[in-house]
Amino acid sequence: MKYEIELSDEANAGLKRIVARWNADQGQDLSPAEWLLLHVKDLVIADDLVAARETFLRQAEDNALAALRAERDRMLAALA
Repeated sequence: MKYEIELSDEANAGLKRIVARWNADQGQDLSPAEWLLLHVKDLVIADDLVAARETFLRQAEDNALAALRAERDRMLAALA
């Protein structure tokens, strides 16, 4: 699907400044149209990305707790 938008000269200049700053920060060279498409796609996946982050954090916490329990058991055994 193709969308077309019209921006005022002022809005277009502002968009170009934002894209230039973002490109410099990210080491990219996106055009304003490419930048807009990327950010629309980011919005589309945002909820799924948040859910994945939560899953990864839970898994990392579970792994850390298991490692701590194993280390505790090792330390207790060393005192025996």
